[in-house]
Amino acid sequence: ALSWAARNGNVEIVKKLVDAGADMEALDPDKSPALNSAIVAGAAAVAIELIRMGANVMWTHHDGATFLHVITSWLCDGHAAGMNRRMQPVGDQPSELVHMLIYHGVDPSAKQKWEGKGLSAVDTWRARKDTSPWLENEETWKDFTTAAKAIHKTLTTTADAMEKKEAGNKYFKDKKYDRAIQAYASAREELGKA
Repeated sequence: ALSWAARNGNVEIVKKLVDAGADMEALDPDKSPALNSAIVAGAAAVAIELIRMGANVMWTHHDGATFLHVITSWLCDGHAAGMNRRMQPVGDQPSELVHMLIYHGVDPSAKQKWEGKGLSAVDTWRARKDTSPWLENEETWKDFTTAAKAIHKTLTTTADAMEKKEAGNKYFKDKKYDRAIQAYASAREELGKA
């Protein structure tokens, strides 16, 4: 019931079901939780509410896709948007959702194995953002353009910060502690500015 309500974008029913004890991590027939159902459907308001209520953002698809991969598909893949009859993005909800997922620990540079390729959400976003069906939709293009710019900034800045963190980890492993601290501080500063 929770996955059905999430897929249909009904925030109030989702809240009532969770308040009544519905398991947010129960898997639907596709073996995915309600948060995935919401994002696949483009129900960003439901996804945001599920995260606020404590849904696990670290779930991954069998091929390693994170929720950031799923969002990128919703926002950039015209075929999937039509095939799955996804909801239109509303205002800044897509950018808020991306921000929340990253804030809660989802790595935009995590690789998904799709058709033998190891693609990250940020790589896919960079390659496909300009072909989003929502940029040409009369009802969404104005708001989505603003949201897309915010998503781009969040994804790319976070990916750059993750690279600096990895460099810091390497310095730390090599016992170059001052350089490690500088790399970590630089990554943190970059995220703070974004």
